[in-house]
Order: sequence, then C-alpha cells, then structure tokens
Amino acid sequence: MRCAIARQLRELGGSPVEVESAELVVSELITNAVVHTAGRVWVTLDWTTARPVVMVRDLGAAFELSSSLPTDPRAPGGRGLFIAGAAAGHLELRRSDAGGSEVRATLAVTGPPERDQGSVVEGGDR
Repeated sequence: MRCAIARQLRELGGSPVEVESAELVVSELITNAVVHTAGRVWVTLDWTTARPVVMVRDLGAAFELSSSLPTDPRAPGGRGLFIAGAAAGHLELRRSDAGGSEVRATLAVTGPPERDQGSVVEGGDR
C-alpha cells in the first residue's frame, strides 16, 4: 500500500523528497493500525484539496494522539505517530461512534503548478 501511494504521488507531480517523506508517514500510520488492532485496516488517499490527505482507519480501541515522545527513551513504542505528525505537519484523529479510529495526515506534497489557459510549463522529468 505504501508503495502504491508513493507511486500515485509521484505520478501526480510530487517531488522525490516530498514522496519519500509521505512514504514515511504512510508507513508509520499503517504500522500503528496493524500493531494496535486485530481487525482490518483501511487506507485512503484523497487529493481533492491543495495537499493530499492519507486516512488510515481501523476498528481498534480508542487512543489519543501525543505531541511528545515517551519520557523513557528506552521504552518500546510511542514514536510512530510522533514521527508521522512531524513529517506530515498535520495529524488529526477522528473516532467513529461505531468503534475504531481514523488518523488523517495532510501530506507535505505539492502537485505541478497551476496552469493558466495558454501558458506553457517547462521542466524536466517529474
């Protein structure tokens, strides 16, 4: 899934650095869902706004997003969502009344520049 999203972002004009960062975010969000739930995980990429948003939904137990690292640097876990939030810039948690959670990350990826009718955009491979 991570590779499929990265490929899609590249095809839509994301730079190599932006796509690599987005891949890290997607990987951390999926890993978090898989580790903390026994059920299915759904992943969606939505680029209908200025920046793409990846959504990872599961039916696991509720949790809170933390804006800090664990106090014990040797403690296992507790870093994935912190890393995803730092790389994405914006992370949001939504809970479902039916159970489960959805984490949304706004990815730091831009597409090709807007084109005015009649203008020409020149450049290398994207």
